[in-house]
Amino acid sequence: MMIEQAQVLSYQNGKALVQCQAKQGCGSCSAKDSCGTKSLSGLAGEKFAPQFEVNVAQQLNAGDFIEIGLTERSLLFSAFLLYVIPLFTIIISALLFSQFLDNELLVTAAILGCTATTFILIKRIIAKQNQAQFVPVFLRKI
Repeated sequence: MMIEQAQVLSYQNGKALVQCQAKQGCGSCSAKDSCGTKSLSGLAGEKFAPQFEVNVAQQLNAGDFIEIGLTERSLLFSAFLLYVIPLFTIIISALLFSQFLDNELLVTAAILGCTATTFILIKRIIAKQNQAQFVPVFLRKI
């Protein structure tokens, strides 16, 4: 299970609105001057930190820190759909269309069209999936 810390923004009727925080060690390691993650986090700021609702059995207060978890299966399935399938689509369509088309502009357009179609199909697959498997679960209060 992938475990992450989150801060409770609000709590009502067994549902907590939580926001994930940046990694605690971010900015304090020896690579902080050349770290791309730290730079991107600094540009995005806290306003882009993900917020979502989590079902919680115990009483929480705004400002509490909790641990939430997401199963590896759902994480790997998401990564497979969003990264591996489009990558294979790009590679296979590039090999296929370059064999049949002489114009590189047409090959590029065909690759982009196949990739866009793949993302549309992935969106439909995800919409049909049970969304409960992608919702993190409350583990404990810190």
